[in-house]
Order: sequence, then C-alpha cells, then structure tokens
Amino acid sequence: MKRDIVEKQLTEQMRCSNNNSLLQRIHVLDSDPDFVLDCRVHDIALPSIIMYKYRTGGNHSTMLVSDDGERGYEFLIETDKDVPHWGIYFGMRGIILSDLAAAVTAYNQEWDMLKLRVFKELNSQLGGDFSLRCEPADNVNDGAYWPFWFRLGPGEDVHSVAVGAVKIIYDIYLQHLSGEISTHAGTPRHTSKKRYTAAPFTLDAYHALEQLAGPQAGLLRQFIATHEASGMLTHKSSRATHYWQWNGTETAFATLVAHLCDSLDINTGTRTTPRRPWTAFQLVFKNTNGEPFSNLRKSYNQRKTRLQ
Repeated sequence: MKRDIVEKQLTEQMRCSNNNSLLQRIHVLDSDPDFVLDCRVHDIALPSIIMYKYRTGGNHSTMLVSDDGERGYEFLIETDKDVPHWGIYFGMRGIILSDLAAAVTAYNQEWDMLKLRVFKELNSQLGGDFSLRCEPADNVNDGAYWPFWFRLGPGEDVHSVAVGAVKIIYDIYLQHLSGEISTHAGTPRHTSKKRYTAAPFTLDAYHALEQLAGPQAGLLRQFIATHEASGMLTHKSSRATHYWQWNGTETAFATLVAHLCDSLDINTGTRTTPRRPWTAFQLVFKNTNGEPFSNLRKSYNQRKTRLQ
C-alpha cells in the first residue's frame, strides 16, 4: 500500500513538472502580436487547455469561414494541462457551424487535397520531414474537429517551429478558401510549360515557376539568393502575398531572366527562336516601385534592337 502511495506521488510530481515546462514554453506567445490567448471553443471555455489562436484579420478575428458559412477554420498552438504527455501541438482546427457529418467530410477532403502542398512548404521553409510528425485525428469534441495536427519536439522552439508552421498552414488554407489555388491531389495546378496563369505574387506562383525549372530549380533558387545578397532583390511576404522586388531597371532584369531561362533550359519554341516564359517571372517578381513589370519580353527585345 505504501509503495502505491509513493508511486502516485512520484507520478503527480512528474505531471506537475511536465506541466510547468510546457506552460513556460507556450506562454512565450503572450508577447507575440500575431497570436491571442483564447481557450474557448464555440465561446465555451475549456479550463484544461491552453490555446493560442492566430489572428486571421481585423477586429481580433481568429477564424476563417467557408463561403457557405458551414465551416470555420482556426489556426492555433495549444497544450492540454490534463494530458501533458501530448506536449505542445499545432495545426488547423475546424469549427463546425452547421451539419456535423458534412463538415467533417469536407475537412477531410480538403486536407487530403492540401496536405502534399503543406508538407512541401513546411519542409522547404522549416526543414525536416513534417509528414513524419503529422498526426491524424478521428474524433469530434465540443463541435470542433482536427483533421490533422503536428507535435512540437521536446527541444524545439515554439516561435521558430510552431509559429512558422501555423503561418504557412494559414496561408495555404487562405488561398484555398479564396479560390486562388487548385487543390487537386495537393499539387500545383499549372504543370504545362506553355501556359501559366497562377494567382500573381503568391506561393502558388513561385511553386509553378519552380516546376518550370524542373531538375534545375536549384539554379533558380541560387539566382534569387545571389541577387538578394547583392541587394538587387528584396523578398516581400505577408499572409496572402509572396514575391521579390527588383531594385533596378526593367531592362536589366529582363536581360537576366533571358540568360537564366537559357541556363535552366525552360524555353519553348525552337532553339533559334526561344519563347521564354516571361509571364511566369512577372507573377513572381515586381519592379523597383513594388508594381508589376509592364512587359519583360518587350523590354528585352527593345534592348536587343538597340544593340544591333
């Protein structure tokens, strides 16, 4: 009997110790202006759970809503004090606003279509293989549903991993709900080298450009990194946009793009009359005024004419 009491005491001490550690780690978000501490689901407080929700818009909004008004989407980082061995976890939680079965089906279908894109972005921007730490969910509690969630590792920083991941997941769901990206099988919708109509100045546009580069995509990334280091390119990113600003003339940039296309071997047309994918670059890069380029192809051809 005495042994049982001692074991219970040790178990409780360990639980309290784990809780204190988790709370210290997650409460760093108190000073993050992009997150708000809100431990409620459908306005009902859940005392054991610590929730930090990502602000999705003005007026302290923390939820996106589908066009039909039947599903809400929250992007959050949380921990459960009653189940400390779960640690800190994060992802997208669905808030069911109408028919439960239909909403769960829709959440699952959306995740099936978006998950490859989510994994790709998380892996490329944060490192590691996020598909290995993705946990599926199969239950509905309090009118909420997690179609998936990720666990924060014991030695990982909340800001550099969880916050970064939540923002990436939010961006992808926002584009999906706004109709800016196709979600067929989780892959970018534009794979043809002859047509390019991705939503301008988004991650989708950049991914489509990388697809055009194919096996030589590393040269594209090197091109960007080199000109960022020299100050000629400035990366601009927000919740809904993603592009680079060129700090020089349009003609100079058009010339660089032409040479880059030749190096990447992503020209269409013939060897003597190449048709470079100018539009692909015009949807990823802006001019020195932060505005879309007027016509890169025309600028390059005019330069060639002056040199002849």
